[in-house]
Amino acid sequence: MLTQQLEVVSITDKGLLRKINEDAVRTVPEVGLLVLADGMGGYNAGEVASRLAVDLVVEQLTPILKDAKTGVGLRRKAKQAVIQANDAIFHGGRQMDSLEGMGTTLVIVILGNGFLFHAHIGDSRLYRYRAGELLQITQDHTMLQDMVNLGIFLSAEEAAEAGVPGNILTRALGTSLSEPELSTKLTAREEGDIYLLCSDGLSDMVSDEMICSQIRVGGKDLDMTAKRLVALACQAGGRDNISVILARTLVSV
Repeated sequence: MLTQQLEVVSITDKGLLRKINEDAVRTVPEVGLLVLADGMGGYNAGEVASRLAVDLVVEQLTPILKDAKTGVGLRRKAKQAVIQANDAIFHGGRQMDSLEGMGTTLVIVILGNGFLFHAHIGDSRLYRYRAGELLQITQDHTMLQDMVNLGIFLSAEEAAEAGVPGNILTRALGTSLSEPELSTKLTAREEGDIYLLCSDGLSDMVSDEMICSQIRVGGKDLDMTAKRLVALACQAGGRDNISVILARTLVSV
């Protein structure tokens, strides 16, 4: 990977109502790799699934990224890593009754020299903050979003008002041996962009407008901003685990 300096902070919190934290985050700033997962399943099964996902993806991609010069081939490499994680989670769920049916969302971000690669499955999100505006880059793999995509509803707000549940996933990792339906994209990035990866424990509790406001006000201090976002999610009820990764590219040479 071409030399770059990344400022990265990550934080994960179990929230106010959950007994355990089933989210997992890993960052490898020296190769520009950020990974976040939100597990699901029976007691502690989600924790196992999310940890397996982030650990295997980091293990598979880190050595590759150390030698990467461009974003070419990242989709194939990310897909291979995710397939391995999917198989490990699925087979792990069949070995112990307590882990049966476990699965996880997953967001992978690779910040390279002038490019951003991302891959995701589920409803954990990636946002970009640029010039005072927040953009949701990923699209949730949920029943609600699928209905919007099909034109049944004009917006997520309209679907929610009609009673469509927002937390039913239509894609997840580890729930079957079928090849994961991973959404991927390679785009250009600009210096000074701030990227936010988060679980739905943040995005369900704190509006995009409030997230944008917090980054706008506190973006110079990513650590403080991450802690503030978690605190806001808890103040709003903290119904789920809350995980946040914030990253900004400082220099590329």
